[in-house]
Amino acid sequence: MADTIIRFINIVDQQPVDVKAIDNGDGTYSLSVALGVGGEPVDVQVTPTTDTSDYASGDIIFDTTALAGFVVGSGNHAVLENIRIIEAQDQAAFSGYIYFLRSNVSMGTINSAPNISDANAKEIVGRIPFAISDWVDLGGCKELNLSPGAIGLPKRMKATTGTTLYIAMVATSDPGTFTASSMDVLCTFAPN
Repeated sequence: MADTIIRFINIVDQQPVDVKAIDNGDGTYSLSVALGVGGEPVDVQVTPTTDTSDYASGDIIFDTTALAGFVVGSGNHAVLENIRIIEAQDQAAFSGYIYFLRSNVSMGTINSAPNISDANAKEIVGRIPFAISDWVDLGGCKELNLSPGAIGLPKRMKATTGTTLYIAMVATSDPGTFTASSMDVLCTFAPN
């Protein structure tokens, strides 16, 4: 029989707690609490490395960057609920894709077209599109905020091992230039 998840409601805080019955293959089961289920959302903030030369449509804005601790407990899933990016250079708004990968494989070279191998492309667990109109000009910077209801969100994800997921960005229109650390990325994950 396959592994089974049993959901209970904690009588103290009324939050769901999942217990996983793991099939040992010999007619017996082991029980484990599926950590990260029914808990608080996890915010992971990173500042990916960007190139300082002029970018073009189709270029990788930043390559795989670790989102360490996106989920509580190795082997658990989390649901990506929100992505917020602050672009401090206040460059022209651009369209593109945000990729999520379950392991640390490269999409290619920053400021060049993606050049990911077939084997490494299998590590992509999600792709979230964004449009020029999704950016908001805040005066000295721009903000991209993708919440539930945006195409592709919410999105359930799991790392290959451990508690780290990886993120990369590819432009589909001309983004201009950036400093080496002009983007600040905040991802919110809900336990699942």
